[in-house]
Amino acid sequence: AAEQWPLIGQKVFDLVRAEVRGKVDQDPPDQPFIFGSDLSDTAVATANLNAQRAGVASMVRFRQADVHDLKASALPKMTGFERHLVVCNPPYGERLLDPQKAEQLYRGLSKAFLEQGKARPGIRFFVITPYDQFESLAGGSADKRRKLYNGMIKCTLFQYFKKRSKDK
Repeated sequence: AAEQWPLIGQKVFDLVRAEVRGKVDQDPPDQPFIFGSDLSDTAVATANLNAQRAGVASMVRFRQADVHDLKASALPKMTGFERHLVVCNPPYGERLLDPQKAEQLYRGLSKAFLEQGKARPGIRFFVITPYDQFESLAGGSADKRRKLYNGMIKCTLFQYFKKRSKDK
């Protein structure tokens, strides 16, 4: 709408767009900005193949890893970055794990990326799960929740991004 204002007009917007387009960095980053892992070597190979097909292989890195071995403190070495958005869609305890093992996995994820129910420094932690009691396993309430469907499964995206307040 501002492009139609008499004091600004379309020409100014066109000039600014042309100037900015010339400054956009089109080269992929030297380091990946998306990192993924899975317990399955097959899943990692499939993710790499899909990244190649999508033309983003230079921007992502995948590796085989057990989530129980991942630590927030190790992420900077793996990724080259100090800040991370960790997004997890772990097994729900229906098809791949039984419910008790899924709960164990949720606790392990929370222990790795949360501290007293809040995000560890440099971490934003998001989990997609149909498990309504996730927050009790995580040790604290999510900062934000979003209802969604993963296929036909009703889930919640639990988002932890606020830092733990300093102890008094």
